[in-house]
Amino acid sequence: MVSGDAAKALSIAGVFTLVRFRSQPGEGKDLCYILISMGAGLAAGMNYFSIAAIAVIILCVIMILVSKFGASFFNNEVKALKIVIPEDMDYNGAFDDIFDNFTLSRDLERVKTTNMGTLYELTYNVKFKKNADEKKFMDELRTRNGNLNITLAKLIKKDTAL
Repeated sequence: MVSGDAAKALSIAGVFTLVRFRSQPGEGKDLCYILISMGAGLAAGMNYFSIAAIAVIILCVIMILVSKFGASFFNNEVKALKIVIPEDMDYNGAFDDIFDNFTLSRDLERVKTTNMGTLYELTYNVKFKKNADEKKFMDELRTRNGNLNITLAKLIKKDTAL
């Protein structure tokens, strides 16, 4: 679309950079919508209406397919896991075999003492394998931690404002 014109290429790159860094960070699909609309607008502004229309149609079909069927192909949901353990239990590596069986990744986010220091509360971010049985996972954790509280919930994303 820039037809070898360096000034046009530099100005387009500047516009994309400004929009990307001036907008509030969000999910990847939000950024895709912004970039699709900017690309279509710039193509239409340079009188490439057919390229803009074809690109928008193709990219919209791709975005619809990804939003409809993407969750079944990619299990990217990260969940928050809180496990309460007794103070005499060493939490380093205590649940590694269970995590290896059921999760793709786990991240120990926080260790906190509760109940006047008699219990530890471990907070993990976990990403499950595609066909992992969450109930069986919870049961194995429960038997390992002495039947103390375990909480598995959706990870709440923190809003960041600029």
